[in-house]
Amino acid sequence: MPAGGYYKKAASAEQEEVGIKAVVSEDHDRAAPRGTGAVKAAGNYAADLNPVHAAIKTGYNTTLYLDAKEQRYVEEFSVANFVGVTHDGKYVTPKSSTILESTTNILLMQIAKARGMVVEERPIDFEAEIGNFKEVGMCGTAAVVVKVESITRGDKTYTFDSFDTIASLRSALTSVQHGDAPDEYGFMTEVCNVFDDATDKPACDSPYESAGMLSAVGIVDGLEQPSVPLVRKLFGPKGAGGPTADMATWYSGYERELLDHVVQKATPGNPDSVLRSMDEFWRAKFPRLQEQTAARWEEKRRTISEKTAAMVAKSVVSGRPVRCLELGTYCGYSAILIAKLLPEGSMLHTVESDYLFAAFATKIVEFAGLESKTKIWMGDAGEESALLRARLENEPADLVLFDHSRNQYVEDLQRLEDLGVVTAESAVLFDLGVHLGDATVTQAQHEVIREFFMDRSSVVATML
Repeated sequence: MPAGGYYKKAASAEQEEVGIKAVVSEDHDRAAPRGTGAVKAAGNYAADLNPVHAAIKTGYNTTLYLDAKEQRYVEEFSVANFVGVTHDGKYVTPKSSTILESTTNILLMQIAKARGMVVEERPIDFEAEIGNFKEVGMCGTAAVVVKVESITRGDKTYTFDSFDTIASLRSALTSVQHGDAPDEYGFMTEVCNVFDDATDKPACDSPYESAGMLSAVGIVDGLEQPSVPLVRKLFGPKGAGGPTADMATWYSGYERELLDHVVQKATPGNPDSVLRSMDEFWRAKFPRLQEQTAARWEEKRRTISEKTAAMVAKSVVSGRPVRCLELGTYCGYSAILIAKLLPEGSMLHTVESDYLFAAFATKIVEFAGLESKTKIWMGDAGEESALLRARLENEPADLVLFDHSRNQYVEDLQRLEDLGVVTAESAVLFDLGVHLGDATVTQAQHEVIREFFMDRSSVVATML
């Protein structure tokens, strides 16, 4: 499902789409022949970081790269494919062995061919051909296709006023993705529901069979262990304390249904109505799980609300905005709990590592009417931490909720303290029950963990 949110699109069908401004990168190459430009790898994307940041600083939105050998042929925008429609109606996109082929671009070409359009995959000579295009877009998985308003190279700027054809192709693709139009192209593959709604049991192969679904993963032994080893066992090693690969599969079946439920049942712009509809959805899906976790869930709601309200009360006295930080949000429930209490001018920054969860959370927060008080960033909390200080306007956070993966709590807390994001004045909350299937934490173990975190003079910690 397209995530959106990368670049601003039209707010309605009647409003003209806002295009982005690109600049040709003259000092950097995106990839080289016989290199790894066509590989889906982190290093492939990293090559664009400095050039795109430089472009943004000079007033552009993104970069356009030409081939490394001759600086003549179009490669791609930043990390998105170049697509264009010529004045005579042809769909043209570069053919190059040095860039990653976009699946979205492949699907758009298939739709274009089905409509009778001429589709050409070939080298595009920038200087000789850029003036032949009436429409240009940048194409990728999350954004689908975004309108390009202009491309600048040196002292010359090429503008593209139209976007009707590409927008129509995009609409056809997203309609199939959302299930609003029949799949005439063979894009979609039907899979079974992860769970049988009638029994709360797996409907297809899954390790969570019968009551075993609730069994603890890596249950921690008793308190004969010293406090630090206990904390390390619960909060590490890397990869523990979060959903297993199987848990991630379990989660992925319901977020779309949740979003649909919220849109159908909740009142737009009413955070409490959205929260109620989310509660209703999960109660209906898993009544047995809800009964077992109701008390802990209510404690989490109450604690987050009380701590946020306390920070807001302090801000009224000081006259300064409240700055909140959340690490991990899933579909935005706790973000709404916090943001709905914030006064105007205050802000919650959320970091979510799963881009689909971030997309769902963004839409649900927007539906609740809280987009002016909430910013959801996609990325790993550790990797994003260096940017958080600037996003918080170089001020410490008043409230921080750790709600991502337990294995990262200690490391991320230390990092945020070192950066000055967390100080002695910050209220810090740690959720120990991050994911269904996590290890059961006894009250005695809870106290050991609390002592570990409370033994830090710079943190006022609450364990959920």
